Amino acid sequence: MLTELPGLVLSRTIPDHCLAGILTGAYQVCGGVVRNPSGQIVAHLINSGASIASVTPLSAAAEVVNMTQLYRIGRSVASIEAVTAQLVSLAQSTALLSGLTLAASVGGFAFLSSRLGRLDRKLGELAKEIRAIHTFLASQERASLGSALQTLAMLPPGQDEKIRIPLLVNARQTVGSIHQRYRGQLETVRTVEEFLAVEEYFSVTALAHALCTAELGMQAAAAAELETTYQLWLSSARRISTEVILASPERFLTPAYGTVKTAELVDWLDFAHGTQHGIDWIDALREQSAGFRLPRFGLGTTDRLGTELVRKFCARDRILQGYVSQYAYFAEHDLLPGQQQEFVARLGADLETGGCYIFLPAEDGHAGEHAQGGPYSKVTPAGPAADTRQADRAFPELAKDPV
Repeated sequence: MLTELPGLVLSRTIPDHCLAGILTGAYQVCGGVVRNPSGQIVAHLINSGASIASVTPLSAAAEVVNMTQLYRIGRSVASIEAVTAQLVSLAQSTALLSGLTLAASVGGFAFLSSRLGRLDRKLGELAKEIRAIHTFLASQERASLGSALQTLAMLPPGQDEKIRIPLLVNARQTVGSIHQRYRGQLETVRTVEEFLAVEEYFSVTALAHALCTAELGMQAAAAAELETTYQLWLSSARRISTEVILASPERFLTPAYGTVKTAELVDWLDFAHGTQHGIDWIDALREQSAGFRLPRFGLGTTDRLGTELVRKFCARDRILQGYVSQYAYFAEHDLLPGQQQEFVARLGADLETGGCYIFLPAEDGHAGEHAQGGPYSKVTPAGPAADTRQADRAFPELAKDPV
């Protein structure tokens, strides 16, 4: 049983130099990790497992835009804590919008099994319009996927290896076979409705397969696998965004899309095109607007789904980048995702910051600060591991997440 996460110490706040880097754009918040300009991880954000903060993503983003008004370079603990809380809130909002968790290990197979069930219910609403969805929901393939994830979700911590290993091997083969089919479809589907369904099943099976691989002790292979999967997801999401959803982006300046904020639209376009043009996109869209056009009132189903989809893409992109970094961490320290999950489940709620645990690299030299009463600590959790098998109970807000 782990008594600490290798190379990491628990903190109440993100250091002021990291916050300054985030506010200036030099550091990137990618889901559950914060990276410096060199790509090194300077902080890990791991969901507590009790819940994911129930916040409105757009309002949280607006608050972060105004962080520079709250943050002052200096040593004010109150100021640093306030900015840390807002950054954690933004990260939680991103996870909620993406339909995933900040940490790849949190919830594990239980979360993925629960996610699959919610996904089925959501896509069932489209099954009448999309025959492929209806066929899959009723197929033996879907039943096999659900059974494999549910079986692994019910494995108790410390399960005998003679039972655990064969179950993981069988589940990996089942999930891998299904994932390959959706991998091929992801690169070819051309409609928003079909892409919405294929992308979700592709993501669930990809994450489940990587998790099986890592739990079998092949963390380096899992990290490489997830990196390849992420690159395929990214190219496919950008393709459907540029060719279909954002094919005529100037239309988002019309009253029909009044709920789309300028910052959102800019984020979508930068994601879709792999650029960092920022607000310059708005000037470009105005130049593309040829002549006067009557405003459209009311969006069709495809427009509505497309808007939801590209909004989720931007959030999921950040979360998946974080997952890639987390799997690299598992490989570097020969750590099983389940070991991290069990460790975090035993941490006390009094150590949380906004529903998250913040971990910093131990080599930053913060142990001395803790000895002097600072905010950093080397934690040994006490008490039995929390029951993580009931994902709907552990993640109540995600039961309402967007697909």
